[in-house]
Amino acid sequence: MCVLQVIGVVVADTHENAKLAATKVVIEYEELPAILSTQEAVDAKSFHPNSEKCLKKGDVDLCFQSGQCDKIIDGEVHLGGQEHFYLEPQSSLVWTMDSDSEVHMISSTQDLNICTYG
Repeated sequence: MCVLQVIGVVVADTHENAKLAATKVVIEYEELPAILSTQEAVDAKSFHPNSEKCLKKGDVDLCFQSGQCDKIIDGEVHLGGQEHFYLEPQSSLVWTMDSDSEVHMISSTQDLNICTYG
């Protein structure tokens, strides 16, 4: 999977026998295409097995049908950094106050930057 990943262990009764046994190990590598973005991973169906998670609270479909969702923002966000995209699910709750002149947001991010719009 990656450079310097442990792929095997040699166990022997002496150091010399371990070195001799290690010389007899033959490893064959299969060159695979590089997957460099989340979208490429989705397209290639390249996922860790048994890792699908579904987090939900409330009934989104019922909310949409009720007419209480008068503002729906739909789109995509692409981030260049990939070192954290797999660590935590991200979600946000955004609402306006003061005749829509103030926006409040709760987000499950690790970022400590605070933005105020108004």
